[in-house]
Amino acid sequence: MRVLRGAMVCLALAPLLPTTGCAPTAPSRPEGSSAAPGASTSLDAAATATVGSSASSPTVSVTSTGTVRVRIAPKVTVRNGVLSLTGTTSLIDGAVVHWEVGRTKPNDQWVVDRSGDVVVRGGRFSFRTNVRSIPGKTLYAFLVFTTYGQPEAVRARYGETGEYMRGDHDVMRGDYRRLEYWVKARR
Repeated sequence: MRVLRGAMVCLALAPLLPTTGCAPTAPSRPEGSSAAPGASTSLDAAATATVGSSASSPTVSVTSTGTVRVRIAPKVTVRNGVLSLTGTTSLIDGAVVHWEVGRTKPNDQWVVDRSGDVVVRGGRFSFRTNVRSIPGKTLYAFLVFTTYGQPEAVRARYGETGEYMRGDHDVMRGDYRRLEYWVKARR
């Protein structure tokens, strides 16, 4: 379990630890309200991930400046101790979305209890993780998409540092542009 400190400005805004395999920066804790609007193994393991099965890729919107408008629409449920997150996206097939599930402590620290990666297929992604042992009634899922560590086709589409990518939740973290989403879940 990792404990991350930091402030929150509307979405998630602070560096991701390099150990997440995501990008050179980490999220801060979420505010009290949810933010606006991804081969399974046993749920006794930390988490499972599945991908959409549609054969076609979603339409990608290119702006007049040559940037690509990216959309991620997540939905989360918690039932019988299992958090399930499904999402649709305009990201191309093969893009990897990093996720973290956690909570805040009374001292406003963001605690990451589970994390992983899920691959986009057919404009969809999803994951499930066992949250029975995580204390508290409110959990948060943090999703991040960055071009750091992505397959070559994804970096070619969105830029080596995300420079061709724009979206409602895009932020700059150092030299990288990335998308960040907080999704609130209640048990």
